[in-house]
Amino acid sequence: MKIYAFNGSPRKNRNTAQMLKAFVDGVRSAAPDAEVECIDLYDYTYKGCISCFACQRKENRDRLRCQVKDCMYELLDGAFHADGLVFASPIYFFDITAQMRAFLERLMYPGDSEYVIPTAFIYTMNAPEELKDKFNFEGALSTSKR
Repeated sequence: MKIYAFNGSPRKNRNTAQMLKAFVDGVRSAAPDAEVECIDLYDYTYKGCISCFACQRKENRDRLRCQVKDCMYELLDGAFHADGLVFASPIYFFDITAQMRAFLERLMYPGDSEYVIPTAFIYTMNAPEELKDKFNFEGALSTSKR
């Protein structure tokens, strides 16, 4: 079993990273044979989707991955074929970090597969819970099926 854990925080040892580590430790405890790879997205230099549509061309549809050959190419392919994905991001300006957003654009846009990968999303925010109702975080924290 292969699981990728993506840290979308620029701070490698702070709240988001600590919560992700606790999650990963729990996975390793529950499934000792699982191979878990932790990736700090801020270690990579890449862009989000550039709308080249190469992933949507008929000859590339069977690959279901971003065709831009940069530092994310192999990582995106591995993630798409993983048995599980975990994403972690602090909330900045009412949304996930720019690095996480760019990564998710590249990961999700090409895919139109019936294959379902179990996922989890961990988010952190330096705000008291009562602010949750004052500010509408639904856009940043909701999920929907494409």
